[in-house]
Order: sequence, then structure tokens, then C-alpha cells
Amino acid sequence: MQLTKNRENGLSKLSAADTFQVRSISQQRLVRQLGIVSDEQMQNISKALAIVLCIN
Repeated sequence: MQLTKNRENGLSKLSAADTFQVRSISQQRLVRQLGIVSDEQMQNISKALAIVLCIN
């Protein structure tokens, strides 16, 4: 899913949420929040993850 940079999300350039390259990481590695995604974007990412992970 393509993510366009804006003030709210804190991105520095056009980016993407690639649901085919998902992996787990420790929460301790998440030192600071860089930005946020909208509820609509998060729902689309969640739907794509469900497809990739074969969750009904």
C-alpha cells in the first residue's frame, strides 16, 4: 500500500507498507514514534495482511 508523505505521518518521502515483507520484532526496539497512519490506511494494511497470512 502506497503512503504519501505529509505532516501527520512524518514520512520524508513516498513510501509503502509491504505486507509481503512482514516480520516480528521486539517492542523494545520501538524507541520513538515517527508518525502515524490514518484509520483508513491502517484498515487497508490490516486487510492486506489478512490476505497474505490467509486469515478469514
